[in-house]
Amino acid sequence: MIETGDTEQTPEDASHATGALFRSRIEITRILQQLARDRALLSAEIGDAGQLFLTRLLHVDQYGEFFVLAYGEERRANAALLEQASVVFRTSDKRGRIEFAAAAPSETVFDGDPAVRFALPLALVRSQHREHPRFKVPADASLRCIADNAGVAPFEARIVDISRSGMGGMIYDSGVRLAPGTALRGCKIMISGGKPIVADLEVRYTVSIVQPDGSLARRSGVKFLGKPKGIDALLNRFVIEFGEERPALKKPLAK
Repeated sequence: MIETGDTEQTPEDASHATGALFRSRIEITRILQQLARDRALLSAEIGDAGQLFLTRLLHVDQYGEFFVLAYGEERRANAALLEQASVVFRTSDKRGRIEFAAAAPSETVFDGDPAVRFALPLALVRSQHREHPRFKVPADASLRCIADNAGVAPFEARIVDISRSGMGGMIYDSGVRLAPGTALRGCKIMISGGKPIVADLEVRYTVSIVQPDGSLARRSGVKFLGKPKGIDALLNRFVIEFGEERPALKKPLAK
């Protein structure tokens, strides 16, 4: 793992990452440019309190000198970010987790909006995929969650991916606001035709999104607080019914 302040890292420092360490400016620029094209979500823990900062890459200098990030939704996190000497960012792509430390944050403007500029990282680590695979839920699959069912204001959410270590993401009405660290008690996770799973969840992050139909919504990453009873059976059924290995439906023969 890269630590804050490690803008340069030796292979020994990253040996436990079981992945690849990149030092080439060309390779690092290429990887960051792909993350920008994919609109990948980057996260960082800022300051002694570990305040969560969420952002996206807006621009990567073609000559490998700097990159530009969007401001986050939290003003305090934005201010704290600019006070850091260096920041460790984490994200992932199809090949695994990506981690790098960037130094010298400064205010800038990109496409007319305030943004943050960093010097290109001197090293980048790409490690293997997470221990617990995360399964993407097809849009036509009915995997829903009645969140905070034991709380004061329950609401319905659609689960978009899930793993044994915790749901990766759920989408819900834009009028609901969930701060990082919020505990959602007695959430009911339901799949059509199956028994609901009751779980307590902790919100890890929240971002605003635009759905395919143009409507606004919010997406939160959440984690199980303990292992809920029945989650393995639900996931096993989910993989069988909706997993990548599910055979495609045969087209009817033309008469």
